[in-house]
Amino acid sequence: MGEDRVREINEIGLEGVEPGRVFVIDVDPGKALGRQGRPDRIGSESMAFQEAVTAAYRDLAVAEPARVVLLDGSGSIEQLVDQVMRELGL
Repeated sequence: MGEDRVREINEIGLEGVEPGRVFVIDVDPGKALGRQGRPDRIGSESMAFQEAVTAAYRDLAVAEPARVVLLDGSGSIEQLVDQVMRELGL
């Protein structure tokens, strides 16, 4: 998929609005799919697609570290909330 394609898709979805901070829940694609009760449209895509999307968002975080923050999605919801609060300085 690639970073450029992810940017393009995000621009369409955001309709020109660019958030100052983006939090991406980073989790292994296989684990993420295992959490779905029933695959949705994106969840029905191939593992290669899932891995490409994951890699693209990781690339975005490297390219824009002040704006795109990767959160460790392997833990609990409470741990995710704690990560976001720390990133926001709260």
